[in-house]
Amino acid sequence: MRNLTVPPHCFGALYRYYKHGYEPGGFLNAVIRNDAWTAAATANDENFPALGAIILFNRSARNFQQDCKAADDFSSFDLKWEAWRIRFSPDADEIELDFGDPNDD
Repeated sequence: MRNLTVPPHCFGALYRYYKHGYEPGGFLNAVIRNDAWTAAATANDENFPALGAIILFNRSARNFQQDCKAADDFSSFDLKWEAWRIRFSPDADEIELDFGDPNDD
């Protein structure tokens, strides 16, 4: 995924979908369902030029979420997404990292 940029609104919506299960709009729903025809038909002026990047990023995000589920370990989820934000969507809002209570043993 070199030199790919995911629009900030798509990056945030994909994070909310994969982290919290919030359904995105029609365009991203089509991307998540691997329905490239519908995604292309419903993409706006910002999403259409980035469609390839969004599709490839979604595949990586889906695979990462499935790996976390299989291992029953989401401890690195936010950290991975923040690293992705820096690389693929630097204008997107930062992910709020929660490292828990430092006094918790």
